[in-house]
Amino acid sequence: MHEAINGMYTREDEERITLGLIPAGTGNPLMHDVNCLDPNVAANWIITGY
Repeated sequence: MHEAINGMYTREDEERITLGLIPAGTGNPLMHDVNCLDPNVAANWIITGY
């Protein structure tokens, strides 16, 4: 995840790309940090731009 985000934010054209995360599997420390472990809630956040 770290490498993907760094790559997106070091683009020479400075275009910003939206990143949406769906929790799956075990762990999910980032999703724990934003208090979103339900994939349906995460999908709704992505759709609505929460």
